[in-house]
Amino acid sequence: MKSSISEPTRNRGGSYISFVKQAYRRDYAIPVLEYQTAGIISRSLWTSKDHIIRIIPGLDASGKVLRQNTNINDYSTDAPYSDYLSGTFMMATTVNNFGETGQTFITDYAPGSEDESKFAGDTLIHCFVRNIWGAVNAKGKSKFGVTNEWRVWAGRKGSLKFDKPSLLMQALIFKTNGRDNADKEGMPLLDADGEVLPLLAIVAIDHTKSIGALMQALVEPSNPGLPLDAITNNKYGGMAELDGNLMFLNSVDDPEGKYKMLRPSVQAPGKGWTPTPFPLSEDVVQSLWHPWEDVLHYLTADEQALLLAAEYGADTVNYVIGTDPKFSTYALPEEIAVKGLGRYAQFCDGHTKLTGAITAGTPALPKAKGLSLAPSATAATEEAVPTAPKLGGLKGIPKSSGIDTDKIKAEVAKLRKAAAITAEEDDSQANAAAALLDDEDLADDLADTYDGMEEEYEEEYEEEETEE
Repeated sequence: MKSSISEPTRNRGGSYISFVKQAYRRDYAIPVLEYQTAGIISRSLWTSKDHIIRIIPGLDASGKVLRQNTNINDYSTDAPYSDYLSGTFMMATTVNNFGETGQTFITDYAPGSEDESKFAGDTLIHCFVRNIWGAVNAKGKSKFGVTNEWRVWAGRKGSLKFDKPSLLMQALIFKTNGRDNADKEGMPLLDADGEVLPLLAIVAIDHTKSIGALMQALVEPSNPGLPLDAITNNKYGGMAELDGNLMFLNSVDDPEGKYKMLRPSVQAPGKGWTPTPFPLSEDVVQSLWHPWEDVLHYLTADEQALLLAAEYGADTVNYVIGTDPKFSTYALPEEIAVKGLGRYAQFCDGHTKLTGAITAGTPALPKAKGLSLAPSATAATEEAVPTAPKLGGLKGIPKSSGIDTDKIKAEVAKLRKAAAITAEEDDSQANAAAALLDDEDLADDLADTYDGMEEEYEEEYEEEETEE
């Protein structure tokens, strides 16, 4: 399985962002699906809703169709399931419904790029969010001054969302987030027989337990004594094979019964265990599937800076990123740098060490394309907020096995008691924030497991991108 994740050392003025590069959107023609005239679309799959998809098998460098599983003779229950998934699947860090404009996109730098080489997993967006969350939830003195706006942004339903490692698949979608496919007028997209027509999309699952359950279903053999084979040695059959089945991702309570997760199946909830075959020919797969490096859209550091400035104000970016020693060698785009510290000057004593981002005489990097520094509604003069919102969450990394959940739960229980977090606030946001109060490294470890225990508060919102 491929991955763009590196280890760390609606539109208002800017372009709509997608998992998909611009070249494969809008006017991109899909020969097999003549009715899909808006190009390849993106979907982040919510755990609170049901989904029906058909995973499209990937292609190797020679154009040969990949099997669902790899390393078929080396299967071990001690290894992560990801070791046995082919290049059909991709791990990338994504953020869902980010900012005041509700954007959903990949936050990794492009694999092999200069930005990835320089910063690895320390993307501007991840560090921007972490710095603000850390300051808002700090138990003691923070290196950043906190405004009332920050408390709103970092609230339980605030616009400042953490990015998460996500499992990406290229798929034909029939139902996503509880809705059957529809045309741009909202009418059901049906064939002559009244069946839902599929659309080509890149879909992402960012929920840890759901990712683990899906990987398990795609890998775990019916008979561990035989080589992996999705068609002959898997209870679900081939979900990512030419001769494969539709995949149903059903919203269910997790084993603890308090949160929602996605459970893979061959039928809708309560409909039994009879697979729904949906075979694909090799020619169709070759026309639909695209190499990940060709189709995925990654933002550069400059583009991330411009997006953050459009959402939260250039002065916020100068303060949160420009004073962070981690980015001492990075020069923010000039149109951001010239805005200065603005409302955050009150937190600086005149001797604050600024990075090269806003130091006079430092050349700025070339202006990023595709994003504009539009005025932000949230950059206006802050208004008083009567009470601080609930605590929030941190990034997590999906783990398929080997997690000592009892130990993690015990640590979280201790932190909750110390932080006096009430049962009402018992969600993934509070889990990570409680850890952050005492130890940032521990927060990362705990969030690796607990980001998946999200209480569902996703809200329906209109997408900028429409399909026919």
